[in-house]
Amino acid sequence: MISQELLAFIKKSISEGSTKEQIKIALSSGGWSESDIEEGYVVATNPVSNYQSIPQVKTENKTVFVEFAGFWIRVLAYFIDVFVCVIFMIPFFVFSEDTVLLEVVLSIIVLFYLVFTTKKYQATLGKMAVGIKVISEKSENLTWGQVILRETIGKIISGLIFSIGYLAVAFTSKKQGFHDLIARTLVVYK
Repeated sequence: MISQELLAFIKKSISEGSTKEQIKIALSSGGWSESDIEEGYVVATNPVSNYQSIPQVKTENKTVFVEFAGFWIRVLAYFIDVFVCVIFMIPFFVFSEDTVLLEVVLSIIVLFYLVFTTKKYQATLGKMAVGIKVISEKSENLTWGQVILRETIGKIISGLIFSIGYLAVAFTSKKQGFHDLIARTLVVYK
């Protein structure tokens, strides 16, 4: 993450009329690295109105700036996924007599859908439709362990106690639900 202290200094210096070179010299003499100064300058001079902050994810060879997906866009993606799953399930319920077995089988199919699409595409159909994806906190590539943890234990925990784990998305700085925190994932705009 870019230091808030660094950003504040750069923004203040810009507002006082300092040039980029003057800012770089002042920060370099204060012990800041050239890469931190450059990243801070880019963020300070390119504000994006929808970002609460402009976080970064460091991948193997580059730093990627991301916009976290908030609560309501994720709710919309969820409802699209529910719609897709219900449409898929209707024929099974119409023609089946053993509803308990059917519910178990369909739950396994839905879990497979969530895990497989999240691992392969970084998004379910609902997330794809609204333009968001799931990434690892450390890099863009998700591991099987992260995906399975997020979609199983993480979502069970998020759903406990009035779904407070899902509501956390609206209140955490990185817009993470409990399932994201447990699996160390982020949901971001593509």
